[in-house]
Amino acid sequence: MSNTTRQQHEHSELPQFIKWNLATPQSGLRVFQGIGSLVSLCLIGSVGSQFSPTYASLMVCTIVSIISPMLVIIFSFNLHNTTKSIDWILWEIIYCGSGAFLFFVNSITMSYSSLRWQHTLWYFAALFCILVCISFVLDVYMSARILQGNPKARDSLQRKEPVVYSE
Repeated sequence: MSNTTRQQHEHSELPQFIKWNLATPQSGLRVFQGIGSLVSLCLIGSVGSQFSPTYASLMVCTIVSIISPMLVIIFSFNLHNTTKSIDWILWEIIYCGSGAFLFFVNSITMSYSSLRWQHTLWYFAALFCILVCISFVLDVYMSARILQGNPKARDSLQRKEPVVYSE
């Protein structure tokens, strides 16, 4: 092993569970996004008369109900610090921005569907889609504020200047 590789290996952290990473606003929003999208998925899917836009809503809810808990697990096991080559905050902003847009479309779709076909469960699905959309917008806002305060931030948990190891 070369000297440079040895130094990089000494300063890299191993993944470990850190429970305080779960006590952040972003983690709380991601948990809500996962649960809200799962509830929306169940409410939309429980009505038997589906059509193309509701299938798209089901797909978006399925994807978000998988990715949001995955991000919570990544941050709780400190993988954002062990993978130095990934700019996590950029991908968080892209994910949350696209989630906000897609759940805004879901909200419109489910509001129209519930008014048009009078399914009570779709009323509740529209409400949950609106709440999940708001949580995505809050997540984008908070991540953008962190990036604005610290342009070198690599993830949404990093509030101060990163520690630079010197020899």
